[in-house]
Amino acid sequence: MNQLIEKYATDLTRLVQNDLEGYQAIGREKEIEELLVTLARKRKHNPLLIGEPGVGKTAIVEGLAKKIVLQEVPERLQSAHIWVIELAGLMNGERPFLGLFRDLIMAISHDCPNDLIFIDELHTIVGAGASGKQGLDAGNVLKPALARGDIQLIGATTIEEFHDYIEADGALTRRFEVLQVAEPDTETTKKILYGLRLSYQTYHYVKITDDALNQIVTLANRYIPDRFMPDKALDILDESCADTRQRQLTEVTRERVAQVLERRTGIPMTSILRDRTQRIERITEIIQRRVKGQDAAVREVSDSVAVSFAGLEDERRPISSFLFLGTPGTGKTEMAKALSEALFDDEEAMIRLDMSEFAEENSAQRLIGTADKRGILTEQVKHQPYAVVLLDEIEKGDRSVQDLFLQILSDGIVHDHYGRPISFKNTIIIMTTNLAGAVINDEAEYNSASDTDQKALAFEGNVENALHNYFRPEFVNRIEHKVVFQMLTESVVEKIARKYLQELTNKLAVRGYRFTYDDLVPKFLADVGFNLKNGARPLAYMTHRKVTAPLARILLRLEQTGNTKQITSFHARVIGKWPSKADHDRFGSRKLVFDAS
Repeated sequence: MNQLIEKYATDLTRLVQNDLEGYQAIGREKEIEELLVTLARKRKHNPLLIGEPGVGKTAIVEGLAKKIVLQEVPERLQSAHIWVIELAGLMNGERPFLGLFRDLIMAISHDCPNDLIFIDELHTIVGAGASGKQGLDAGNVLKPALARGDIQLIGATTIEEFHDYIEADGALTRRFEVLQVAEPDTETTKKILYGLRLSYQTYHYVKITDDALNQIVTLANRYIPDRFMPDKALDILDESCADTRQRQLTEVTRERVAQVLERRTGIPMTSILRDRTQRIERITEIIQRRVKGQDAAVREVSDSVAVSFAGLEDERRPISSFLFLGTPGTGKTEMAKALSEALFDDEEAMIRLDMSEFAEENSAQRLIGTADKRGILTEQVKHQPYAVVLLDEIEKGDRSVQDLFLQILSDGIVHDHYGRPISFKNTIIIMTTNLAGAVINDEAEYNSASDTDQKALAFEGNVENALHNYFRPEFVNRIEHKVVFQMLTESVVEKIARKYLQELTNKLAVRGYRFTYDDLVPKFLADVGFNLKNGARPLAYMTHRKVTAPLARILLRLEQTGNTKQITSFHARVIGKWPSKADHDRFGSRKLVFDAS
């Protein structure tokens, strides 16, 4: 055997032969078969495996090596070896990289003409070793050998790096047959973990329960969105086994897996282990607490998500889709935030897009990506697959945007600029619109809608007509739930004001201060913080302006004068005369004052 080959290449076939049980390509039979077919071709018989990091590209080549060892391949390959070349090793060699790489390729083609070469991260050959004006690199060294058929090469790279480095070199790309390697689905990943269980148990001297394996797959999908199966699941399995052994325990349980996830993600174990029933109860509790005066909307949203969690909806589509209808300031965005908190433990776990920014023709391209820019939507969902996607004022978006979401609502998937499938099956799609505001604000019609089923149906029909006058029927019909948000009453606005005041009370309590207020304070805030045009939107601003900011100034003065220990409580009250309906100034002579004690 040539010394270059022995020193700078690894015989994968021999490694597999010495540890048959350690090399398994479970669930990859189809890809290995495609690999064999490509290798048997007369032309373009160099397979290039393309897929995201961690989906199992190398495992497929290892599976091929195992089939060679077991003689489960065509006769031509039964005596073949697979030589793995790592470019990093060559770069640290005793000779200049380019000459060393060229000599190694020539040695394999001369001494092992029926063998195969495997180069992982094939994109690294483009530009590797290049110097001077000739532009000669490792890629240019390979091209003649591939063109003449002197070698048969299996390459592997990611989708992004293929597009960034290899695709631009047409002469190199022509020599390969691209084979796409998709991320394994949930069931296939479970098969992989179950198939490797004995290997991990033997290595770590622990027992791995079925519950733990199932939990690993579920939690890896939910809490590690920026990596791919099966790699991320195997990492959790390995770490859970190591953690169990380190604690001198004997069994890997779902609780141990959850603790490993808590350490990795910072998400409390109690939240990770929360079951579906608990999640549904939590959804209702959080939405009711946060969204005031929209009992019917709260009930419909809670019921809809419960049905999805029960597995009664099409699992290929998003968890659920909603169109929130109502005038500004009625709680539509607050409902979306409440859902984010209830489902994903964080109200900021929300991808929010203002559709007025996507009003130009063909704006959908910005969402999925272009040749020089990544997709605004697809990149966020790729890294945050469990999220509420909020489309504010969907009617302002270009028709191409509506068409894009029609596809997402229908198939639960969209392909980005690179052709990568981006799944939306773990998202909740929420769109808001003001289009039916005139119908909803017709108070007489809305009130009568609750009198009889017939009138209720008539109201729903009027809402549907308002939507169909603007959107295409297939788009409206694909949205699962149309939820109407009523105009807020005075008492509801007061409840919202009390909620803001309670939030301020809690913040002050953390700093050691007690805060109380007269019953007229929320009434005053509701009166000055609500109008028909903007609903309750100005209320948060008015609470800040009239309560939070003045209290902040008082606290700063206390700190400057050193009186923070003497003053421990504040009380807010309204003084002055309430304005009459004829008054132009809505404040009248009213104002808030604060007593400190």
